[in-house]
Amino acid sequence: MFQALEKIYEQDIDIRNAVKLESKKVSYSHSLELCKKALNIALINNFNIDLEDILQQFIDEQHRGKSCSANKRYLLATKNYNSKNIDSNY
Repeated sequence: MFQALEKIYEQDIDIRNAVKLESKKVSYSHSLELCKKALNIALINNFNIDLEDILQQFIDEQHRGKSCSANKRYLLATKNYNSKNIDSNY
C-alpha cells in the first residue's frame, strides 16, 4: 500500500516538474519571438543602437550587486565590440 502511494507521489512530482519545464520553454519561446520582432523593427528603422542600450541597461540593472564572472566577461565583450563598431564607423 505504501509503495503504491510512494509511486503515485513520485509520478505527481515528475508531472509537476515536466509542467514547470514546459512552462519555462513556452515563456522563453514567446520572449524570444518578441525580441526578434523588436530587433527587426529596430534594424529597419536604424534604432538598433537604442535597442542595444535598453537591453544593456536591463542587464546591468538585473545583475547589479551580483558577482557573476561569466556575465562580466559578456558585458566587457559587448562593450568592446560596440566600441570597435563605433570606431570603425568614423
